[in-house]
Amino acid sequence: MALLTELHRSRLALLLLCCISGALGRDLTIGGRAYIQSTSRWLPLYPVPRLPSVKEPSEPRNIHLSFGDTERDIVVTWSTVSKVSLPLARFRACSAPPHQPWQLATARSTKFVDGGPLKSAQWIHRAKLLNLSSGERYNYSVSSDGSVWYPAMEFRVPNVSQAQRSFAVFGDFGLANAQSLPRLLDDVTRQRMYDAIVHVGDFAYDMPDENGAVGDRFMQMLQPIASRVPYMTCVGNHEEKYNFSHYRNRFSMPGSSENFFYSVNIGPVHLVSISNEFYFFTNYGTAQLGRQYRWLDADLREANLNRTAAPWIVLIGHRPLYCSNNDSRDCDWGARTLRSGFNGHRWGLEPLIHKYGVDLAFWGHEHSYERTWPVHNGSVVGKTSDTKTYTNPRATVHVITGSAGNKEKHAYFVDKAPKFSVFRSTDYGYTRVTFFNASHALLEQVSDDKQGQVIDSFTVVQKRHGPFGWN
Repeated sequence: MALLTELHRSRLALLLLCCISGALGRDLTIGGRAYIQSTSRWLPLYPVPRLPSVKEPSEPRNIHLSFGDTERDIVVTWSTVSKVSLPLARFRACSAPPHQPWQLATARSTKFVDGGPLKSAQWIHRAKLLNLSSGERYNYSVSSDGSVWYPAMEFRVPNVSQAQRSFAVFGDFGLANAQSLPRLLDDVTRQRMYDAIVHVGDFAYDMPDENGAVGDRFMQMLQPIASRVPYMTCVGNHEEKYNFSHYRNRFSMPGSSENFFYSVNIGPVHLVSISNEFYFFTNYGTAQLGRQYRWLDADLREANLNRTAAPWIVLIGHRPLYCSNNDSRDCDWGARTLRSGFNGHRWGLEPLIHKYGVDLAFWGHEHSYERTWPVHNGSVVGKTSDTKTYTNPRATVHVITGSAGNKEKHAYFVDKAPKFSVFRSTDYGYTRVTFFNASHALLEQVSDDKQGQVIDSFTVVQKRHGPFGWN
């Protein structure tokens, strides 16, 4: 509430200042405070939350949520500069009477040392809140000693009796030029639109920079969003430094693969996250590629046996299998490597996703938005005159959504769109996805350049979930 109060009190003054400056799209420092400018009418200047003072090394920071093994399990992750005596999370249903005791969860703590010259250290704490009540809102807080508690926050557990689930999906989101942040904050805090945020790689630009300080500031910038809604991730190329150590240590995804590959059922959606970076950073070896491929094969096989409970299979990764940007290395050689594998046959992803009927795939890496027809092996499958509704598609639909904003700014397209491409935009923005039920999903691309206008939308109607074929 403290952050929202500050936002509301300062909104008119910030709007006036923004109008006077006439320079949207830049980050500002006013009176020693950092702000992010945007085209959001609700919040034209977003005051970036400050990190705790170095004089308070035990004070919690970088608080964020993720799903555990199920959508009724929430993992609370936070960090402190120093080792603490008793890292705890407490939680209580909002509907509970005030006198009802808090439930406590003891956090597991690990020391993380940045690989830079200063070897900056911090402690990462993870508390699991298990078997939460379906559809319930919870208050929660964290503590370093069990006596002094961080101001209470709130999250909502998805209602398992209702099929609808909504996500915001984006990638390539940085500390500088974080264009989509103010509008996402409005979506999450004021409109309560999402059951999860899905970030498809490339964080902060870059988390290891300045001996890890950029990562600390980025995670603090995300806290007003990620402390309210599970923040689900996959790894990108900008996380590579020190063998992806910041990504492996800062996040808490399901499973036991150090966040690189995992899956979780969220309502009617089987969400599968993989590392496409394994294909390109082979200096760390290729054993992890084989492990991921075998895991993905087994996971998708099992997911197909569970289509009644989770009919939609959604794959997320960082680098796209299809794109039409004017970077031929990514959209030609890189995309072909991911589709077909090394030497055109080893660990290729496209045969698997077609074999097991992956409905939607979300990628980033290209700082733009693009969506495809249902496509397989470079060819459109079942193209019609209707670009707004895909009915019972027999191949995967790919969405590239890497334009949430970072210091590298936009990526541009080749002049002539390939046959597989339906819609392209270089506007800053992000994707909203709503799965209404087992058969209908709506995807919308929000433009920050156009004041939150939905510049592309389409519906997928799939009443024949299952494998697309073996070839």
